[in-house]
Amino acid sequence: MATSARHSGLVGYNAQCAVDAETHLIVTHDVTNHGFDRDQLSPMATAAREALGHDDLHAIADKGYFSGTEILACHEAGITTTVPRPLTSGNEAKGMFVKTDFLYDPERDIYTCVSDRPPPSLPDLQRCPR
Repeated sequence: MATSARHSGLVGYNAQCAVDAETHLIVTHDVTNHGFDRDQLSPMATAAREALGHDDLHAIADKGYFSGTEILACHEAGITTTVPRPLTSGNEAKGMFVKTDFLYDPERDIYTCVSDRPPPSLPDLQRCPR
């Protein structure tokens, strides 16, 4: 686990494992001293593919594994990935609308607000960046 305190460092280890969705068995594992999972997607997916002996693999991971570099590395290795993008905007905490408050309608080329909050006033809309 990583910490942000002054003069602190790594507190422990981070265990990784890959599980076969069909058999529910662990097919590979690794222990790192990285305090986060972002750099582990392609190494674990590649190791799982080798352990299973498959040419193709679909790796599914939680949002802690989201990294454009890692997803690209998997793509280049022929591994399909499904990793949700983390919500990194602090705007919701500030009371502002965020991307998930809207749905895109491609037929009409418009966004529709699906939030239960009231819409902003006209001056607020004029200040919104496009």
